[in-house]
Amino acid sequence: NYDIADIPLEKLCGPGYALDLTFVCDERKETDMKVTEDRWERFSVSGPQILPSDIEEWEKRNNVHIEENDIVFLYTRNEVPNIPIVPEKTAKYLVRKRKIKMIGTNDETIVYGALGHEYFHNKKIPVVEMLTNLEKLGTQRAYIVALGLRIKGIGGSPGRIIAYVDKIIGEEEEKKE
Repeated sequence: NYDIADIPLEKLCGPGYALDLTFVCDERKETDMKVTEDRWERFSVSGPQILPSDIEEWEKRNNVHIEENDIVFLYTRNEVPNIPIVPEKTAKYLVRKRKIKMIGTNDETIVYGALGHEYFHNKKIPVVEMLTNLEKLGTQRAYIVALGLRIKGIGGSPGRIIAYVDKIIGEEEEKKE
């Protein structure tokens, strides 16, 4: 079993990016949004799958590259039932090819992709859900720290995520008002 108390500290902090993948919902055709076997049926979500090509497209659009041991947070549209999922093939891509050490999202995108969630779990990749303010990170590289509760015998806990960045996107507009 994956016990949150056994997660090494180095898995919970380090550099990474918040990937704005809202374009996935904007650009996918309705016919692509079918319920698949890689989705927990009980949630009745029908959003598109986040594919490895979407990760590569984000990198290309923003002229950045996810590096080995990066932390990756996915920012998507959070509109039930059109919530995108992280399928197993994308989980494998992020772990095997990109060698990420933690994954997170602003909703339950990872949970809804049952096989992707299970793959991260089996590979001992911490999964963080329901993150806020990811849009304020923009495309800049951040130093991320996950502060969860070390409780023996459970697989998850409430926690706080801190991202250190040079500039908070949208902060200048707020100060002007």
